[in-house]
Formats: sequence, structure tokens, C-alpha cells
Amino acid sequence: MRQVRLLAVAPRPFDDELLSCWHWRVASHYSTSPQQVESWISGSRGGQNQNFFSCDFHPDRDQTRLWARACRIRKPDLDRLSLQSAGRPKSSFVSDPMDRGVCPVCLDEDAEEGRDHYCRRSWACVEAVVCPRHGGSSAAARQTWCKSCL
Repeated sequence: MRQVRLLAVAPRPFDDELLSCWHWRVASHYSTSPQQVESWISGSRGGQNQNFFSCDFHPDRDQTRLWARACRIRKPDLDRLSLQSAGRPKSSFVSDPMDRGVCPVCLDEDAEEGRDHYCRRSWACVEAVVCPRHGGSSAAARQTWCKSCL
């Protein structure tokens, strides 16, 4: 059996984070891409270049297991980050990350609480018109929801 390569720094995933976002947060600690991290931890050349649906909706089980072991995280904790765990069809999510909404108030709260910014799974839902957390609190908060700052 081959030795598993472990990453020295691997941020824990947030409960409502997208799997692809977590991959990028881990990779950013090494100033690289998720594909390069995956290539290094697997010991092979060229990590998989997964698109949105293969990474966030249908993640490769072997790759998820590999990431979990390398980052010392339980595999079920990574499995729940995929949109597949939401029990909804692919058509109920916005496939292109550039077309998803972003809540600057959520991002400001991340910074205020000293944590990394991250993409919420709820932002990928097609019905997301306003931030589920800040949209109902006031008219000013509803206006902060934007489509990647149009």
C-alpha cells in the first residue's frame, strides 16, 4: 500500500460551503490550484480538471477520499459539501459560478469574524434571489445581493 501524502495546512470546511470552494481554500494556502494539490497528494501528473457538476454535484469518490485523508478530515464531512447531498436535481442549481449571486454582507461577516471568505451552497440555488440570511432583514440588506457585482 502506497503512503498517503498529508497536507500540513488544510482549513476545515464550513457547514454550508461548496466542495469546489473548499478545494480552492485549501489550494490557496499553497499558492496553487486544486488540480495541482490533487496531483501532488495522488502522486500522479495532472490532477483532474473537473467542471462544476463533476466537482460540486458528482464528485469523484476516490478523489474525495484522497482529499479527506490528505487533509485529515472524515470523508462524510466532505461528502456533505457536494450539491448531490442536497437531494435536488442538477437543474435546480446555477451551473456557472459567474452567474451565481454573492452576498457582500456575508463576506464582510466572514472578515469580521476572522475566517476565510467562502461560497455558500445556498448561493448556487436557482431560486436564490436574495441572501437567505440577510435578504429578509431589511430593504438595505436585500439591495446588497448582487450577481458577482454585476
